[in-house]
Amino acid sequence: MPNLNAKIQYIRETEKKIEDISVEIDNLTTALSELQHHSSRISALEEEVQLLWDAARKNNFEIHKLEFKAQDAENRLEVLTSQVEKMAEVISEKWIQIQRLEQAVQMAEMRTQKVKRQVTFSKCPFVKFIKNIFGHHLETLKGILLPYGSYSEADPNSYWAQALHHLRGAFSSAKQYHYKLQRFVKQEIERNEFPTALANEEVVFLVASALIVFPVLSAFMFLFSHLS
Repeated sequence: MPNLNAKIQYIRETEKKIEDISVEIDNLTTALSELQHHSSRISALEEEVQLLWDAARKNNFEIHKLEFKAQDAENRLEVLTSQVEKMAEVISEKWIQIQRLEQAVQMAEMRTQKVKRQVTFSKCPFVKFIKNIFGHHLETLKGILLPYGSYSEADPNSYWAQALHHLRGAFSSAKQYHYKLQRFVKQEIERNEFPTALANEEVVFLVASALIVFPVLSAFMFLFSHLS
């Protein structure tokens, strides 16, 4: 009996140890499972970190490319700005030259028109006829007035030299305003609704010439009639 009790006691102690070992095994198994889970989580986190590093490196590369492009664009902008400033200076100079050329062209056109008017005026048979009349009467006037006073072109203070100077000035003024008088005559003809045939250049020219010449010619004829 004592041996049996001892064996039963031993069996119970052994079962107790087995239970304790089973519990410890279960705990270790649970811990191992948790470690495996954490290990998987750590691996996943390591992969995420690696992906983040790759993305960061890629972003840094893109940022570097953008900075390079921005610097290159800034350099090109500076070059273009310099070129635009130079072109603006050139355009300003050209514009000044163009304005000067336009002024020169306008002056040349005005001189050309003046020369044309003078040529037309001098070639007109009517004007030549009037000049011949004036030239003849001017010489006659010199001969008539010679007994009444001395005449000398070298002496600008002489009475007759001044008179002839004023006559020449009057004739020059008549030539100068003859063209304006033509325009006035043409406007008056058109305004008063005269026949269109009267507004042609020849009629207008003759009427304007008559308005200038006839009063002067009448004054000369009156003077000659009283001096002869």
